Amino acid sequence: MKQTENKIPELKDYISKRDWVGAVAFLENEKSFSHMKAENNQWLAYAYFHNGDYKFEIFKNLIG
Repeated sequence: MKQTENKIPELKDYISKRDWVGAVAFLENEKSFSHMKAENNQWLAYAYFHNGDYKFEIFKNLIG
């Protein structure tokens, strides 16, 4: 019998599958537990945009 590995998904897993809801959930969870890197804020805006959820405050924070 083959054992399956229970691997905790990473951001790249969600993005490669174009799972924008999963990516948003992952990044929002990261944000709630620690300070996110600027790169992750960009990925969060990207995931919200591709999910059709245009949260303008996120885009404003990216611009300055």
